[in-house]
Amino acid sequence: MLASIPALVSAAEDEGFSVSATIDEIPSRDWYIAGDELNISVLITNGGDAASLTSNPSCPAVLSAFSQSGAQLWDGLQSAGCRQQSRGTDFAADEVIDWADLSWNFTDSNGDYLPSGMLTLVVTIPDTDLSTNSSADLNSPSGIEILWQAPVGIDAALEFELVAAESPAGHFSSAEGLFAAVRLYNSGDSELTQFTSPDCNLRFTAWQNEVVLVDRLSEMPCDGGLGGEVFAASQLSDYGWLNWDFRGVDGIEADSGEVLIEVGLPDRSRSAQTTVTYSNLGAPADAQLSGPGSPLIPAVIFSITANQDGVFHTNGGESLGFTGILTNTAEQAVTASFTNMCRIEIFILNSNGEIVYDTRDGRECRDIDIDHFLEAEAQFSINHAQWPLVDRTGCGLVSGVYTVVADVPEFRLRSASEFIHSDDGAAIACLGDAQDSGTTFPLLLSEPSIALDSPESLNISIALTGGEDTVDLLWVSPCRLGVD
Repeated sequence: MLASIPALVSAAEDEGFSVSATIDEIPSRDWYIAGDELNISVLITNGGDAASLTSNPSCPAVLSAFSQSGAQLWDGLQSAGCRQQSRGTDFAADEVIDWADLSWNFTDSNGDYLPSGMLTLVVTIPDTDLSTNSSADLNSPSGIEILWQAPVGIDAALEFELVAAESPAGHFSSAEGLFAAVRLYNSGDSELTQFTSPDCNLRFTAWQNEVVLVDRLSEMPCDGGLGGEVFAASQLSDYGWLNWDFRGVDGIEADSGEVLIEVGLPDRSRSAQTTVTYSNLGAPADAQLSGPGSPLIPAVIFSITANQDGVFHTNGGESLGFTGILTNTAEQAVTASFTNMCRIEIFILNSNGEIVYDTRDGRECRDIDIDHFLEAEAQFSINHAQWPLVDRTGCGLVSGVYTVVADVPEFRLRSASEFIHSDDGAAIACLGDAQDSGTTFPLLLSEPSIALDSPESLNISIALTGGEDTVDLLWVSPCRLGVD
């Protein structure tokens, strides 16, 4: 919930008096959006003997808003219409007076919405030294902090997509949380420039049986970090992955059944949904070492070295090895007890949410009791065989970003890393296999149309067409068309 703790400060010039401000009618979500009205009650307290406070009755209180950097975004005094007036108000000893009620709709003097971000609200009593700002630093005012998410100007042709990734067991459960890919699709027939939305984050909501399980802002930017980029017609751009362990804001796990997932802009003006099936497996065998509060932290170490930017790259014809590690971050020793051989496993997702590799493929997770005694800050590791960068069908990987998940199902723990793969198509034999098996390829290449535009320019046009069925086409390299 939003904080509604009053901000208090005493002014030396008006000794004994203090002003406090409290937000009324706080929304159920943890942030404000366009259409919300901020209502603030202002109280003045006389903490001493009976006294009189001289103020301006034409503007009893004004509101100002500051960004996290201390920049003033809204100065209520400029639009308050204060006149040159003064009036004394008598206070009895220790009396508290309901001084004023303020309302604001998050717009500036031009009627434009303030930019998104955390706002610090300061209430001032004009012609006095009373203010809820108790900070001596002009660049860092104090007051009531609220989170504001401004409307996003997004083209009508841009649509969000939400794709729930595959899970190793084929369904989501207490041991296998949600990985969902967020993407933005240009459904129009012309290129568009991606909107820019600093300090705006996508909203993540989940319902079960029409009851809200969670409704929060994710860490994913509204523009996906792609602000200013040009999207071609029909282009699909990846925002990244959202992870969720199917626990509500109260920490209680969802029941078994269908769960509706939604991701979109903070005001839901644009969003995407998907429904998944979930299985609640009940309490884990070792609750202290399981789930989000566990001191055990899984991770994966690659057999290759990252570049100077910390990014891992692979190429066609190479292989990639993994070492799964589990670290005890507790201040005391723990014993991690496993009941089968599959302790720290690795599975890999492509950008479509498909599992292209799992260290459990072709292996049996044989039942066996294994204990690992871990001192504080100690870890144990499991080395996995080199992977030749082919998917489960035997096809070489296409170019793209791949998500590597370190999976510890015994303790319901996961962590994720990424690598970028580049390939020129040499390792992909799927098309040849399809032709050998007599499978009809659903795309047709037209005869080229050749035109000599100038003595130095030759224009070659060619069309790639499909049949009656919709075809998803993924280019495996930047060379989309070769000419001999």
